[in-house]
Amino acid sequence: MNKNKKIILGTLASAVLLAGSCGVNAQGDVAGVVGNGSDVPVCQALSDQVHLLTNALTNKYDVHCYSFQAIRGQKVLLVNQMPDTERFMKIEYSVDGQWRTRSQNETTVVSDLNPGDSVKVRVTHRHDQPYQAASYKLSFGSYPIMSDVTLIGPPVVNRVPVADTGWVVGLQTHGELTYQLQYSDSVGAPLKGSQAVLTMYSNLKAEEPDLYKVAPADDAGKARLTFKLDKCYSGEHFSERNDIRGTHYWLSNYNVVRWFVYDGYIGPEDLKEKSKVPAAFAHICSQQLNRGRAGRW
Repeated sequence: MNKNKKIILGTLASAVLLAGSCGVNAQGDVAGVVGNGSDVPVCQALSDQVHLLTNALTNKYDVHCYSFQAIRGQKVLLVNQMPDTERFMKIEYSVDGQWRTRSQNETTVVSDLNPGDSVKVRVTHRHDQPYQAASYKLSFGSYPIMSDVTLIGPPVVNRVPVADTGWVVGLQTHGELTYQLQYSDSVGAPLKGSQAVLTMYSNLKAEEPDLYKVAPADDAGKARLTFKLDKCYSGEHFSERNDIRGTHYWLSNYNVVRWFVYDGYIGPEDLKEKSKVPAAFAHICSQQLNRGRAGRW
């Protein structure tokens, strides 16, 4: 009996995964794949998570095949993190036994699956192209969904104004931060395997992100990372704030850092969406205690 499957296709910018260019180790739980050189490849079954599969075809007739079972009927993600390889490689996926060829730079999300349904992916070399010994990198498995995204830092006693710059900087730090979040699949089960990429603009003059921190999701779907920012000098903003006794004041120099978190396995599509709504925090560069009351709050 043919099942009615709904395939949702989105469009990706033709870019390599940004997080990968910032030191992300592209490793999945798969040691290798097998192919028998025929039209019926032997597919390697993947575990219940989302994977980043890195491998290379050994010759023009090599066939690599992976199979993922949607145990809970959850959505399944397929993304080629190296879209340029599709000039000479063909990446196909199968639902209900019919193979479909992906369009280059396409994000594929397979939905409306029943519990226990399988999705297969096949990687082959295009026969009309000369053989190229290049690696491929695929995100494949449960579609990752982030929730409870939090950025926290140790308490700052001598705080700078929260909204003087036009950005709300309730979070303030001298350099140490922790970001954490929860991953789940589309039916709410904790999801292992994906990578959350904290993306930051170091000051308000920065037009492109220039700071990145990557946290992998553990078996419970939790991603957490504590890190220190590089010390900043000559921040863009200054403030004078009286201390609690009113007999001294603090002269503070700081930057406003914009930030957002996107999923590294979904890649540029999620980066583009999450970058539309950044938050901000204050990175305090220096503070000096002076006698007397401040001229303003």
